[in-house]
Amino acid sequence: WTCGQCGTVHDRDHNAARNVLFEGRRIVATGRVETLNACGVPVRQAHVPAQRVEAGSPRKGQTTQAGIPGL
Repeated sequence: WTCGQCGTVHDRDHNAARNVLFEGRRIVATGRVETLNACGVPVRQAHVPAQRVEAGSPRKGQTTQAGIPGL
């Protein structure tokens, strides 16, 4: 927004970006645990295979029907 009296412009997106930047620098400067993942420490120790069944997929023995019955 822009102040109608003094003309000062306040950009919320710019201000939010600065706040995120400063907080990130503060976290790194204090050496908090959250920075370990960003420095290459492994998050997962073992390979996790993808699931074979997706949510919403028909299961064995189930049939699906699409369209208008009888056509």
